[in-house]
Amino acid sequence: LDSKNSLHSVWLGRIYGEKADHAGFLSAAGLAKKSRTAFERAVELEPRNWEARKDLAEFYFSAPGIVGGGKDKAREQADTIRALNPAAASWVEGQIAEKNKDYGAAEREYRAAIAASHSGVWAWTELAIFFRHVNRLDEMEKALHEVETAPVDHHEALMDAASLLMRTGRDSALGIRLLRRY
Repeated sequence: LDSKNSLHSVWLGRIYGEKADHAGFLSAAGLAKKSRTAFERAVELEPRNWEARKDLAEFYFSAPGIVGGGKDKAREQADTIRALNPAAASWVEGQIAEKNKDYGAAEREYRAAIAASHSGVWAWTELAIFFRHVNRLDEMEKALHEVETAPVDHHEALMDAASLLMRTGRDSALGIRLLRRY
């Protein structure tokens, strides 16, 4: 209904991406292309929309080249995002490093996101998710303890942090406190 709204295009891209994640191979390829097109449209409509650029970068580093993905394209978005939201740019770089199995660089980027976000909840949660991926559960839990007192920049990150604790069977009392804070 509002084809000139960047946020609507972002959400359309997210929906196509979610559908692609649960579709068969051929359907997924078509949905992935629609997702990319929607994200690119969102950026075209509002070039300074760092969230649209972050979602486009996430598409690029996650999708295979056959549907338009590519880590170089994701890095280009990170470079542009850096002027708009340095924490989000570091997150993109961290994700790319993690995909490349360069865990030292990934951790440095996630920590740079924490610094750039002034120790916000979202960046601490993303570091904890990284620690979960590399099976460093004690460090994951330590990062999630930081979430408890960190400035709330993204409320949904509190839910993600609590969920991470519950899924790993760690510090359920902290998980409950995070949910209450949410």
